Amino acid sequence: MIMENKTALQIDDRNISEEEAGFYRYEKVLEFVKKLGQALEKKDLNKIIEVFQDRIAIRSMMILRGKYDQYLQLIVDSFILLLQKHDIELIKKDLQRLIEFLHENNISEFIIHEILSVAFHVRNEGLFNKLEKMIDEQKNIFHKEKVYYWLLHSRASWYEVFKKDHKKAIEFNLRVVFAMKNIDRVLYLKAKFGLTYNKELMPKQKIKDFLYFSEEFLKENNLHDAFRGEVEAGRAYLALARQQGLKNDAFDTLEQAKNIILKSLRVSKEINYPNLEIIASEMMADIYKERIKKVQAYLKVKSRDDFIINIIKRTKDDERKMSSFLKKAGIARKKYNYQTVFTEKYKKEYYKHIT
Repeated sequence: MIMENKTALQIDDRNISEEEAGFYRYEKVLEFVKKLGQALEKKDLNKIIEVFQDRIAIRSMMILRGKYDQYLQLIVDSFILLLQKHDIELIKKDLQRLIEFLHENNISEFIIHEILSVAFHVRNEGLFNKLEKMIDEQKNIFHKEKVYYWLLHSRASWYEVFKKDHKKAIEFNLRVVFAMKNIDRVLYLKAKFGLTYNKELMPKQKIKDFLYFSEEFLKENNLHDAFRGEVEAGRAYLALARQQGLKNDAFDTLEQAKNIILKSLRVSKEINYPNLEIIASEMMADIYKERIKKVQAYLKVKSRDDFIINIIKRTKDDERKMSSFLKKAGIARKKYNYQTVFTEKYKKEYYKHIT
């Protein structure tokens, strides 16, 4: 039995429930992981379907990911087993049958998007290509048109990160923006986020855009994208500080970067977002590294006025903090040990964790 956890998250001055935020707390996610893992081991299709009927459970597993990306692979393996048992292949002519099967079993069409997202996260090019060919220009097959555009947005992410084809990523996200503006606010914002991420914009414009997206995502109770937006704003602040060279303003900009990243780092564990924890820790180290670098350069060209004397006093502390955040990032990476390919080497460890 999956136990309900009624505690709410407090973000700024708001209380947001699990259901509103669209993810479960850590302990509850582990119960679903165990349930799905045991169902897969026993090839219990009914139990697999039961877990797949809970979109929040699947989304929570995807966010948490698990060591060796085990939760992601668990979702894929379970999905593939369902298809095999019902003689459905990942080919274009079987998409209609797949949609019918999902509706007959009260599983959201969004599960196709989740599987595509898993393929993206574990860099499974074979699975991604199969799904991409299956859904390409098949918008009318879906009962909910917006599912197709969620898939299109994931394809944009694939071309952006894996293919390094920013032009194609922008093309896909523009299609999503035009189609979803008045239909799906979250997807519209995610596509706009992707456009800002891929375009060559000045740091100040990126800061403005990402802070806006963060605020808008928060209004939609989408905490993970909200704080990812803040991290990207922090990254843009860091880029701006580098542009500012040895001006005093550069140190103020680094302080702004630090404050915004620290906020995301603090909340990362509360919202079960290990990837945010890793990125934010590494960025904190980069911020302190940049400040140390500026102090060293400043001493070569500037006199020791009151401003720089105060900065120098903090340099030793900056070095310690930089080292500390690098260590935290390393520990987090080791703890979660995300793999780009799920190989046989990790199978024993994977099944040990899910059963």
